[in-house]
Amino acid sequence: QYMHDDDWKKYSRPYICGMHDYYFPKADLLTTVCDGIANCLEHEETLRRKVQVVRSVPFYSEQKFRPVGEKIKILYHGNVSYIRGLHKLIKAFPLLRDEFVLTIRGDGDGEYIEDLRKLSHGLGLENKVMFEAPVPFDEIVPAANLSDIGYFVHKDTSPQKRFVLPNKYFEYIMAGLALCTNDLPEMARVTKEFDIGLLVNDYDEHEIARKLNQIERNSIERYKRNAIEAAKTLNWDWEKGRMLGAYNEIMASESILS
Repeated sequence: QYMHDDDWKKYSRPYICGMHDYYFPKADLLTTVCDGIANCLEHEETLRRKVQVVRSVPFYSEQKFRPVGEKIKILYHGNVSYIRGLHKLIKAFPLLRDEFVLTIRGDGDGEYIEDLRKLSHGLGLENKVMFEAPVPFDEIVPAANLSDIGYFVHKDTSPQKRFVLPNKYFEYIMAGLALCTNDLPEMARVTKEFDIGLLVNDYDEHEIARKLNQIERNSIERYKRNAIEAAKTLNWDWEKGRMLGAYNEIMASESILS
């Protein structure tokens, strides 16, 4: 996750890799959030069982379809840090159609958040870019439902970033939002499968603006409707079966051996 940080690579990564090498072969089961990371683990480690993919999806929460209003509302919620690349989105705003507005909802790196505020102010975006405090956990999805597009575009700096499939991605889906994400393997696969958004090909403000400017209101509304349908299966009520099934398999095999 921190391959952009030279100090982390020098001091922390060897320790973490040592922990992996020591503990992973001893585990009865490893779980991770996507196929890409599972494949990496199976290639790099000697494991007792195939890695079980359990996606980081929320509990089902039925949300209303909301047509796009006068403004097209983009939302980022979650940790606000440099690696999330929100400065690229703000830099894209002078290139966007006038109807786009942005809400950044969350906390994190105070210095970076202040830098984002200064960048927004310097570009004259006070009426287009809003900063909000995080909401309580059980209000994350309903609060997101008031927006139109859920945003998550960051730099591909490591396998963890390349195969990212974060909880906020599925929270956006649960909220009934169109998606704007990187064209990276895991997010792209789900986005295409359910037809729920657009994919950005490069970590660059010009490419971000180009993609957003291409999307029309009727497309956003189609993606939003599709997200509401996708949420009926991309939720913990369905996903928990993967984990429980893996646990039951282990218990059954232990019982046979004993």
